[in-house]
Amino acid sequence: MHFFRIINEEPIDNPEEMQYAYLVFSDNILSQRVLDKFDIPEMQIAQNDPPVQLLYLTSDQANALSEEAYIKEVRPSSNNPFRNYKLYEKDELDQGIFPNDPELFPWNADWYGPLKIPKEGETIEINRKSLVTYGEAIVKYDHTDNAKIEDGKLLINGESVSVYTFNQNYYFMMGDNRHNSLDSRYWGFVPEDHIVGKGFFIWLSLDANKSLFSKVRWRRFLNLID
Repeated sequence: MHFFRIINEEPIDNPEEMQYAYLVFSDNILSQRVLDKFDIPEMQIAQNDPPVQLLYLTSDQANALSEEAYIKEVRPSSNNPFRNYKLYEKDELDQGIFPNDPELFPWNADWYGPLKIPKEGETIEINRKSLVTYGEAIVKYDHTDNAKIEDGKLLINGESVSVYTFNQNYYFMMGDNRHNSLDSRYWGFVPEDHIVGKGFFIWLSLDANKSLFSKVRWRRFLNLID
């Protein structure tokens, strides 16, 4: 299973040991001993009878786990364990996906884009598609006084305009676990003046399934973020 970010028509390399969501079908709920054996930090129970678990695994972990006798199947999954145990198909609609117009943008979390990210000084034509895509950013965040959308038109100081030039840069944010993140795919662009900091190291990482000092994932403690 492979997913790629494509920026300016160039695929971006995925990080090493990238994890994906998998549904694991087994004879019994996986024990902590099994999770420790395969270095699996946490598990969500999708179904008790028969047991189905949602795990985030590397391809190597998934392959190794599937070789165990008590495992019936290891299946790539969406981040939602109750979404019929499958990934989205390419042309399948995802409710709530940005820009929230399934007619113009029949996308989903697994098949998304292309989408052009606006930047300071860039001028766009105003039409239905551009208003659906950029209208909220223009009206709410771009520091243009008296801008509003009415009857499918962009009005500035009460006058309809056919083009618009952005006043600041915008960003498209993706979660570090993009298969299990509510990010810009769902809530759209982030204005530059809303970015207030940058993470540069992991202060603390905890395993919810363990106790006391074993809860701390020491191999991640104080690691730098690329």
